[in-house]
Amino acid sequence: PNPIDLFCAAVGTCQEITYKYYAGVMGLACDSVSCKVEAPIDLGGLVGLADDAVALKTVAVKVDIATDATDEQVEALKKAVDAHCPLVDTLKTKTPVTTALVRA
Repeated sequence: PNPIDLFCAAVGTCQEITYKYYAGVMGLACDSVSCKVEAPIDLGGLVGLADDAVALKTVAVKVDIATDATDEQVEALKKAVDAHCPLVDTLKTKTPVTTALVRA
């Protein structure tokens, strides 16, 4: 897998864990939850074919959940997850990134 695939897998896994956790906290049955994450990227900037930055323009998460909870309960669950999923929160905010190069 490439780094973007791993990134998408991390976001999806974080969503799944957060859904399971909050379902438990809210007393909701959650038979299964799975996520599909899409984050298209144009690598033209990476290889010098475009002047724009090499960055994800969008990240889309589709969540499939099997539960007997009511629509209102599922919506409350989604609201809780949207507010508390660590990776989604990180993506929604401007997070400073620093890098350091150290010679071996």
